[in-house]
Amino acid sequence: MISHNISHVVLKNKIDKSNIDSINSRIDLLVPHRGHAMDHKYYPADKIHECKDLAVWWSQELSGWPCVREITRQLIELVGHLFDEPDCYIADIITNEPGNTHIKPHIDSPYRFPKWWDEDELLGVQCILPLCKFTPENGGTGLLPDSHNTRWVVKDSYAGKYNDEFLAGVVQPEMDVGDVLVYHPRTLHSTMPNTTDVPRRALLIHITSKEMARLLKAEDTIWQEEYRKSGNK
Repeated sequence: MISHNISHVVLKNKIDKSNIDSINSRIDLLVPHRGHAMDHKYYPADKIHECKDLAVWWSQELSGWPCVREITRQLIELVGHLFDEPDCYIADIITNEPGNTHIKPHIDSPYRFPKWWDEDELLGVQCILPLCKFTPENGGTGLLPDSHNTRWVVKDSYAGKYNDEFLAGVVQPEMDVGDVLVYHPRTLHSTMPNTTDVPRRALLIHITSKEMARLLKAEDTIWQEEYRKSGNK
């Protein structure tokens, strides 16, 4: 399992596939929340309506869907022992569209924020659950093994300064529906090019402590407006 010595692990056939089927039956309800265009330009939530050719995009927050709640419960059974009072911080779906060529290795919350950037403690884990088979061809998530021990400069990652190092060592685990990729949020990772003719989607769920979830909701401006509108505290 994830620790300071392991950057990522694939847990095979751990999630009830009927819940994944339930999510896939609701795909038409997804709304782009933010994303990148085919020319790699980023569109935040307040500009996403301007993008006409999304390449990679994240949906609205989905932790309220019953099938997502059940998957979260299963994840907490798997990784909850890592945290006091384990909880879900955020849940959304990422869509990697056919023809996407964007690669942007980066780290995730909470370590992307200055107050936790240099923290040694494991403050959360990111879980990726494929909604279809993950392959190198359809842009399955790429990770740089053992990169969680490096203090990556966030603005440099966004500027592409780590792309060459990332591509020289990247791995793309092949996964089936029901599998879970769990990784340390400081692991350098990226959506990869989708050379197929169908979208590649995954459910993203961040598991952390109840207290860290509270702190992140106060810090993470990406989701604050959506939380405000929904009344989610």
